Amino acid sequence: MTNPESQPTDERQRIITGFRPTSDLTVGNYLGAIKPVLDIQQDKNNDLYVFVADLHGLTDHDPRELAPYRTEVISDARALGLHHLNAHMYLQSDIEPEVVQIANRIAPYVSVAELARTPNLKEKMQAAVRDGKSDSEDATRANFALLGYPVLMAADIFAQKTPLVAVGQDQEPHLELARTIARRFNSAFDTDILVEPKIFAVNSLRVLSLDGKGKMSKTNPTQAIMFTDDPDEARKKIKGATTASAGDWNDILESHFMVASETTQDADQLQKLAELRATHMGGMQVMGDFKDLWGDITEKMLETFRKQRPIYMENDVDWYRQIGSRTAKENATEVLSKMKEVMGF
Repeated sequence: MTNPESQPTDERQRIITGFRPTSDLTVGNYLGAIKPVLDIQQDKNNDLYVFVADLHGLTDHDPRELAPYRTEVISDARALGLHHLNAHMYLQSDIEPEVVQIANRIAPYVSVAELARTPNLKEKMQAAVRDGKSDSEDATRANFALLGYPVLMAADIFAQKTPLVAVGQDQEPHLELARTIARRFNSAFDTDILVEPKIFAVNSLRVLSLDGKGKMSKTNPTQAIMFTDDPDEARKKIKGATTASAGDWNDILESHFMVASETTQDADQLQKLAELRATHMGGMQVMGDFKDLWGDITEKMLETFRKQRPIYMENDVDWYRQIGSRTAKENATEVLSKMKEVMGF
């Protein structure tokens, strides 16, 4: 599954993933992005690299709005269980000189047409039209940073010599493009410096909003459980969540039950959720009981997070980030140096 020549010397499998620092954390973000990373770190055979994609955030966000969340996401991840012994965490901008230079050197090996065909770009342009930020879905109207996103993403991967990338299947087109770039560069200079990355399968859960109208999103906080919510606020949101009539089942209710079960480790609560599901499908009215239990689960989760998060702020973030950045920079510097050498710089 991996290229043996690309493996780290300690023989553990090296994996990379990234978090986008766009706003406060939702339960959807936790289950879709952070929890899968926490699962990866449990396997001591994994050498995990986690970067905060603050440079990627510049493609479609005001940098002044992103600034507070660059380190906030590190505090969040630490409070939720990311451990410094099991994961190297750093800001993308901490190694900006190296990763940008790598991106510049691989840019000639991908065409504008290939970049314009990426599904993610098309989706971004469609979203821009919906949000009134653009009057056209034409890829040629995209800003340069958005168009070149896959090149910078490939540079992130190449910089850490990571054969495995923990992302959702929707990112497969970007990884395929990264593989193409690696093959072209390596062939042009008769080298094997750049790794051809593959997806590392993760259990990334898709969480619907409380009303079921799309994914749970930071952009619609009234229909999302936020980690900044106080327990009463979260319970009020849950009380208003869309469910289903007794005996009926739908994707919305499936998502709600999944969220409740994935945010508790209490055996009694898990058993109660299973019983409520069966009773509901038997035609009895139990949605009020389900929402009460979901509220209890959420309250405990938020209280635990609130107790842990102050521990992992400021000094801890700086210390943890410095450790991760140092290792990431060493890797990136090595890759860049080898690229320069074969390119004649």
